[in-house]
Amino acid sequence: MLVFGWGLFWMFLSLTKSGWSVEVSDKNEVIWLQNTNDAPTGSAAVLWCSGPALSECTAYDEIPVTDGDTIDVMKLNSDFRLCCEKGRECGLCLVINATLHISPDKDQESGGQSGADEEYPNEENDKESFRLCYKDSASIGTCKKVEFNLNTKGLNPGNQTEISMVISHNGGFPFSLQLDVTANGFSQAVTAPSLQEVCSQKKLQKYLPSCQGPTITHVINHTMNWMELLVEGESEDLPSLCVQYEKKEFVRE
Repeated sequence: MLVFGWGLFWMFLSLTKSGWSVEVSDKNEVIWLQNTNDAPTGSAAVLWCSGPALSECTAYDEIPVTDGDTIDVMKLNSDFRLCCEKGRECGLCLVINATLHISPDKDQESGGQSGADEEYPNEENDKESFRLCYKDSASIGTCKKVEFNLNTKGLNPGNQTEISMVISHNGGFPFSLQLDVTANGFSQAVTAPSLQEVCSQKKLQKYLPSCQGPTITHVINHTMNWMELLVEGESEDLPSLCVQYEKKEFVRE
């Protein structure tokens, strides 16, 4: 289970075509989403799709699901992150990183273009694509067709490249959700952290109203036969704490 133990990094990317910018800070480990062109979020929108050898990367729901992947997926690495957008409550989004393998034939086709071809590009040249699906046990799942233009100069020596996507769900993916992510026969099970796990990270508590209650610890005094409740950061601004207990099947305060 992933418990928000992400590596520290800084990244800023702009999506002028889709109208979104994505920022991940090492200070808070939170993905900040900024809608620059009033782009709709949708029920489950891919807000970022990028890679070192890719351009004009897009993803859209595929209904009905069809075959026809032109790129092989070699590895999947999925997890959940906390995503925030100005004016909206933060929630969990799905981050998917995949390793793609490009066949040598495609490399030769790209590298063997003549000067005439560069001057008059083939407008009918199809984009490369693969299908990505994710589902939980209670749904039929969602499949997205990922399309992009390929720049073989950005491939590593093994004819591989990376692609990353941030998928935002309206209201955020549910806490503790279990998903199966699949692509090209590869499958990965990923579990979202529980609300308790997220709220246990002090630097994340301010982003979720559900985490902003008082933190209570207890000390048991065995000699006096009582338990003392301690409210962390107690101040006069906090509302009074009401404690209920059960005695002889009656709830008392």
